[in-house]
Amino acid sequence: MRYILNESLTCELNDEDGLILSATDSGSVCVKNEIDEILEILTLLSKPRTYDEIFHLLNLKFHFEKNEFDQIFDEMHQLNYVKKYEETFKTSLTSYHLEKYKRQISSLNSVMAIERSDALTMQEKICKSTVCLIGIGGTGSHLALELASIGVENLILVDYDVIELSNTSRQILYSEEDIGKRKTDVAKYKLKKYNSRINITTYDINIQNEEDFNFLNNHSVDLMVLCADTPRGKIQYITDAAAHKFNIPWFPYGPLHHSQIIIGPYIIPNTTKNFTSFFGVELVNADERVETINKRFTASICDPYNGFASQFAAIECFKILSGYRESALVDRMYHVNTDTWEIDVTDWGK
Repeated sequence: MRYILNESLTCELNDEDGLILSATDSGSVCVKNEIDEILEILTLLSKPRTYDEIFHLLNLKFHFEKNEFDQIFDEMHQLNYVKKYEETFKTSLTSYHLEKYKRQISSLNSVMAIERSDALTMQEKICKSTVCLIGIGGTGSHLALELASIGVENLILVDYDVIELSNTSRQILYSEEDIGKRKTDVAKYKLKKYNSRINITTYDINIQNEEDFNFLNNHSVDLMVLCADTPRGKIQYITDAAAHKFNIPWFPYGPLHHSQIIIGPYIIPNTTKNFTSFFGVELVNADERVETINKRFTASICDPYNGFASQFAAIECFKILSGYRESALVDRMYHVNTDTWEIDVTDWGK
């Protein structure tokens, strides 16, 4: 077995603090003693070498007892400074995938206990995933672009709107030359410019009830994300019913009240609670005055809040699809106040 430095390792040397080492998941470690020896070991590990090779080459410059070297090498392993060097591995990723996502694969590989073969398997899972986005407006257009960028190669986009001038200030996939075109058509065209391997299926559907989700009969979906907010107060319950019918994990998210962001919970049919268990039964407005007032509501939002909410959602999608870490949204909802950067967490799992 050969070993090599974790690509995320950085070092800093100064007279006051000594040698400061840092890598993913290990924080910063300050080395005061045997600095030259430690630097020599790290330098030797900049190329793939066996344990015995490193020990032999190190002893050409410094005298090390075997047990002393064992202790240092084991510590480097525990601190995530050293990774196994795997020369051969099986992967369905093509040379295109390996080049396009090499920084992403390297980032996964930098995580504690994830070797390169694991990182490649995680990228494979992302590429083979099918994700359904309900709504590709302010938040959905941002999230669609993120998913295409990380390598999701099967996207289902659901929306019924045409592009208006006001969309072009807050919906990242649409420009002024797209006004009057269907969002699904333009999104499909634009996303293929970012990911030439992506397969996109679109549905021009105005979701009003559970039956409107019957298009899911035609697909095997790994994850569904609710990016739409209408019919207001109902769409979450409709989506949840459909997700349970078709056994699809899903989560909602989005900005509200100008500067607030809500994301979660992540709901897994037959594993977690359903949406009603978290939030109670759907409210029914029987008073016409309530309906009249609500009709005046305008979903007012600025693009940075759409973008921030969607980056939050994209990170959770990345965890879920790759499997490198459990989603933080399981049985939880996060409320971010971007005015103060306070975060409130509702945790139903406690």
